[in-house]
Amino acid sequence: MNHKQKRSRLKNTLRLILSMRPYSARMLGTLLCGLLKYLSAIGAAAVVSFMVALAMRGALGARVRLLAAVLVGCILLRALSYYGEMFFGHDVAFKVLRDFRIKLYAKLECISPAYLLRRHSGQLGATLMGDVELLEWFLAHTFGTMLVAIVTTGLLLFLLGQIHRVLMLLMLVFSILVLLTPFVLRKQADRQGYRVREALAQSNAVTIEGIQGLREILTLNYFERYQKKNRDTMQQLYSEQLAFGKRTGAETMMMQLLTGLFTVLIMLLTAGYIYQGVLDFAVYPVVVMLSGLLFSPITDVCGYARNLGNVFAAADRVQRVLDETPVVKDTGTDQDLHTLSPQIEFDHVSFRYDPELPEVLSDVSFTVAPGETVALVGHSGAGKSTCGNLLLRYWDPETGAVRIGGTDLRDMSIANLRALTAAVLQDVYLFNFSIRENIRLGRPDATDAEVE
Repeated sequence: MNHKQKRSRLKNTLRLILSMRPYSARMLGTLLCGLLKYLSAIGAAAVVSFMVALAMRGALGARVRLLAAVLVGCILLRALSYYGEMFFGHDVAFKVLRDFRIKLYAKLECISPAYLLRRHSGQLGATLMGDVELLEWFLAHTFGTMLVAIVTTGLLLFLLGQIHRVLMLLMLVFSILVLLTPFVLRKQADRQGYRVREALAQSNAVTIEGIQGLREILTLNYFERYQKKNRDTMQQLYSEQLAFGKRTGAETMMMQLLTGLFTVLIMLLTAGYIYQGVLDFAVYPVVVMLSGLLFSPITDVCGYARNLGNVFAAADRVQRVLDETPVVKDTGTDQDLHTLSPQIEFDHVSFRYDPELPEVLSDVSFTVAPGETVALVGHSGAGKSTCGNLLLRYWDPETGAVRIGGTDLRDMSIANLRALTAAVLQDVYLFNFSIRENIRLGRPDATDAEVE
């Protein structure tokens, strides 16, 4: 990962964390419930260990009811705190995802249609739906779990240090090794995550375009060839996902080996201390349970971290859309539409869609008087649609000006211009409701008679 990618990843991570700020109270509830979940598990383990120690000494009978009640209380607290963590965490996550979707849709309104010309509709669909949905993995699970794991692991290490410092140091070493496992393969995870998200976007694009153009595909007898194209993109997606899965499997195997090796070492070391008389035999079940509990939050974090390559790739794609610079700047002011003359003027307008492409319009000038009907005639690519796009201010001319009533469109606000203009395009999109309501889109208050 180069310096630019690292900076981008850090920036996206901070943005994800800051996106939860409006819901900080509920996020705090998530953290508290997560902490109580692990603490209640530690409490239950401590009670059980203490009961085993008392039983070995023959002193359990007098305290069994009290300890059993405490154990039941810990179990109930763990169940309730687990529910609270899931409820608060997902509530925050789904609200943030909602905010992201709203922001993305609003951003697309600002940067379209120029941005849409450079993207497949399926790729945009993957960003708006799939990539945003994947952010839930970080928001609801990873971030809060990481913070809770730090506190819980520190507490467990402290408790083990009270028994014997060597045991604490051994646990600390293995904890660091397990936590480092996802970071050892982080570059590979980031690279694979990016490839998976790109392959998914491409496969979505091919599938959606195939559905949208199915009539043309069948009419032109292109079905088998398009089906092969679809199969090829799906095979590419499968290959990328399989590579991602192999890497996550390797991470899991390494963590399982480390935790298994640690469990064996800690049991042998504790048994040796007991044999030497350094530790009491009653401590043995406590050490075994604490060592087992230690890796619970760590493995949870590592389990979620295995998918961070996918998550950060999705976050990068989302932020790229949100950071896109609009081609048209909405810096104009509202004009009084009642006093504005409906005269259209193209004044020495030149325009090209891309700096590397030839001009579509070159020094074009004409005027359309109020009440006049004008037809633009010319061969395909002559710039007829471009004139309409410039009048609707989907783009701004490179040189010259487009005016309505003598006012340059760049001096009018976008909302003002939209209220003044309307267009019936060659390719009409019908929304999934009645024809009457489709016609009424431009004027929601229009009566049935006006629609007809």
